[in-house]
Amino acid sequence: MPIFFPLLADEYGISPHTQGLVLIIPPLTGIIATPLLKIIIQRTSLESVILVSGIVYAFAYLVFGLATEVQDSDVLVIVAILC
Repeated sequence: MPIFFPLLADEYGISPHTQGLVLIIPPLTGIIATPLLKIIIQRTSLESVILVSGIVYAFAYLVFGLATEVQDSDVLVIVAILC
């Protein structure tokens, strides 16, 4: 998630509580995904996992960049959680 999300969220009037919940999603996802990624890396090659991860990460930034054009704060929160 881009670092400028809190600034954008303030502009859209998203509450600080919701901002905190959105910002806690990536660390929680990392805690859950790390054991799964370890299994995937052991079964496949590390290079393919890095390539796919980079593509997904780039796509998430693109989607979040396009979501800044959205005028609805609920849609912005959903996109921020997904990115």
